[in-house]
Amino acid sequence: MSKRGRKKKIKFDVKPETLKAVLALAILLLGMLILWSLISPEYKLTSFIFSSFKKLLGFGMYLLPITLVYTGAILLWRFNNRFINIRIVVGLYLLIFLVSSQSSVFSPSFGGLLGQSVSNFLISNIGNIGASIVLIFSIFGVLIFITNTPLTSIQNFLEVFGSKFSSLQRSKTGTIQNDGNIVPESFQDLEPFAKIQKETPLDSTYEFVTPPVEPYEPEIKKPSISSKSAKSNKTASIPVSNKVWEYPPVTLLDEADATPIDRGDVKNRSVIIKETLAHFGIPVEVKDIIYGPTVTLYAIEPASGVPVANILNKEKNLALALASPSGSVRIQAPIPGKNLIGIEVPNTTRAKVNIRTILSSDEMKKNKNKLAVALGVDVGGKPVITNISTMPHLLVAGSTGQGKSVLIQAILFSILFRNSPSECKLVVFDPKRVDFTPYNDIPHLIAPIVTDPTKGLNAFSWAVTEMEKRYELLSKAVCVNIEQYNEKSGFVALPNIVFVVDELADLMMNENVSRDTLNKIGQKLQRLLQLGRAAGIHLILATQRPSTDVITGTMKANIPYRIALKVTSNTDSRVILDRPGAENLLGKGDMILLENSNLHRIQAPMVASSEIDRLTGFLKNQGVTPEYNEEILNPKTNVSVTGRNLDAKDNMYEEAKELVIQYGKASATFLQQKLSIGYPKAAKIIDELEASGVIGPASGGSKSREVLIKNDFKNESLPNIDRFNGLNNSDLGNIGSPQEDVPDFQNS
Repeated sequence: MSKRGRKKKIKFDVKPETLKAVLALAILLLGMLILWSLISPEYKLTSFIFSSFKKLLGFGMYLLPITLVYTGAILLWRFNNRFINIRIVVGLYLLIFLVSSQSSVFSPSFGGLLGQSVSNFLISNIGNIGASIVLIFSIFGVLIFITNTPLTSIQNFLEVFGSKFSSLQRSKTGTIQNDGNIVPESFQDLEPFAKIQKETPLDSTYEFVTPPVEPYEPEIKKPSISSKSAKSNKTASIPVSNKVWEYPPVTLLDEADATPIDRGDVKNRSVIIKETLAHFGIPVEVKDIIYGPTVTLYAIEPASGVPVANILNKEKNLALALASPSGSVRIQAPIPGKNLIGIEVPNTTRAKVNIRTILSSDEMKKNKNKLAVALGVDVGGKPVITNISTMPHLLVAGSTGQGKSVLIQAILFSILFRNSPSECKLVVFDPKRVDFTPYNDIPHLIAPIVTDPTKGLNAFSWAVTEMEKRYELLSKAVCVNIEQYNEKSGFVALPNIVFVVDELADLMMNENVSRDTLNKIGQKLQRLLQLGRAAGIHLILATQRPSTDVITGTMKANIPYRIALKVTSNTDSRVILDRPGAENLLGKGDMILLENSNLHRIQAPMVASSEIDRLTGFLKNQGVTPEYNEEILNPKTNVSVTGRNLDAKDNMYEEAKELVIQYGKASATFLQQKLSIGYPKAAKIIDELEASGVIGPASGGSKSREVLIKNDFKNESLPNIDRFNGLNNSDLGNIGSPQEDVPDFQNS
């Protein structure tokens, strides 16, 4: 018996990318031929092309070669340019259509067959003039669409042009203001700042203005606030410095990269997933495809009665069938809130997540918490925003080179863009001495960048002491946390303190530190993790050694928010997340966030070194010097709640001493009223008076302190004091200034 041979099928195996390239080259060739026919129509082929397209499009054919070449180029190559995208392609084709139609209104021979068909329809219904009006407005609208220029920008341009034109008519000697004064033109730009100075209260020492929309130029810092905006700027009296604090604008950061993402053949992959699982007797249907910056999520629905474990066991089979670029896929079973299972397949190329895009997003703008930070974007491309104050601490772990330091940089960016030095203080540990060097001497630091791990015990001991003193203040003020305390104070009386430790293992396992000191560091750290939240002290800990001797079980119990970047083994993943999965991540910022037992896959934003230099340069150029507290790293003397040395008395100490002795009472509110100072300064002087034996200790509540020194000058009065006697308790809230809202990161 002879076997019948099987007929071999001829497969037309061409990749979609190949067909796309061939189509792009054909369009480019046609565009160049039409362009050549416009230049040299005397040849047979060029003459035929010229006459054919002239008959079809009329004058619109002169735009056709540009449009075709543009179309072929955008299909063939990937450009990182805002002037090359699909919007312009669509607009150019619409413009050809409208130009042909408008030309045909003037003369049928000018518009070609396409233009005649449209113009005849319009002329028969609304006449020649009406047709011209419709087409001209349509051409204007398409030009706006191509240039992506909103009407507000055109209006602003016309206003600027009009103002410049009118300024030519003014006298060169000066301009008459509303109050009748003549201001020389050389001083007109500085006039809004003069108004701000006039409107600033006498006791204001810190002033907040809205961020500028111009890019940061540290060498040439020109005032650009109009007189109209100067009236609406918010100011706040915070007794730290006499400088003006300006929130950084997002224009300091780079714009998003427009390079398209290569996700492979998405439709074909969905078919492969279905066929591969069906081969193992697991019928599924692909219900949704979610496009992310790093992975593409295929949401599948298994048939009724299929065990989820059967699908989880097929990760390697799916990775093989899909030819995964990373050699692995991740299965999320189930997707939170859905009756679907997610299969995350890595993209061929990944998108760069832009920190500016997240800081400018609606999610960030709506979040008014000062400690809201940007962690990145999820698998659906949605920004992930979380609050340090609700975490209240964060642990970041992963192998070396996987993006821990870059993620911490993004968190620091979020804090620095939303907080003044009076609202948040930073203590940064950088044992590697490289990543955080640019942040040295920014105003938010209360200690220089710590590079010596042996200083860890001193810093954490100071933090525990500060935490305990803050709890005493909260207890006396009957407040449960510093948010409530600051709200009662009317301003930021107690700033948040964020400790950033880039390598926790250097603190916990340092060979140059004795075992007893290491144990004490662990105890101090544990106490801060347990009680630091209400006192406004938060820790961000990072390590590349996710072992149990560094990340202890007790530590994890007090850090419900943990981030795992790519690790080398599932054992390390279990230490961080209590489950495997982090070993299959893609690296370079690809991470999993554990949030109260829920897992979220996130791509961390990219922070360039140039962006760090621009931000830190902007902060340092504001003229606010950091107030370093030597007690943090080198404890020698007693430290007050605000972190100041009690041995160095305030310059108003003697005047305050005479006041409390004269009036026979002493309290921070009383000194605020009499000396026109803020609460932190008044509280510091009260501590100094108590340490000097002038007044007694606090008796609880908000009662006045007992004055221990007898009043020997009852009939004397102090200069410049009686002007405050008319104030009552309701006026005291006006001495401080309310907390600022989170600045709006808009570019206009």
